[in-house]
Amino acid sequence: MFGRHENAEEHDLKKIEKYKKAKNAEKVGEYIRSTDIEVVKAALDALAVIGTDVAAETISASIDDPRAEVRTMIAKKISEMDTNENLEYAKSNLLHRLQKETDENVKKEIMTALEKISSKM
Repeated sequence: MFGRHENAEEHDLKKIEKYKKAKNAEKVGEYIRSTDIEVVKAALDALAVIGTDVAAETISASIDDPRAEVRTMIAKKISEMDTNENLEYAKSNLLHRLQKETDENVKKEIMTALEKISSKM
């Protein structure tokens, strides 16, 4: 008689999928700040698929997230970006983050991302 109510994560994931299909990087980008890591991961994946300059800038600008796990995911996504126009911006954000980064895993991922970006330039 009554359907199952979706939880907040399911709701957010559906919204991300909707915005991804509409190529709305601004709306997807709002989910990077979610407290739910699965939602953040889905938002980053969606932005990578959208692939516009705005999507790439949104990923790059999020590198100062307070959570090390999210910074690691963001550095990895930055290294996978194919938007050549944003490589300088991404590189600049990564170098800035590297100077103040304290987490060794994040540092490693940033270094890997910088190497990949340099090979594309």
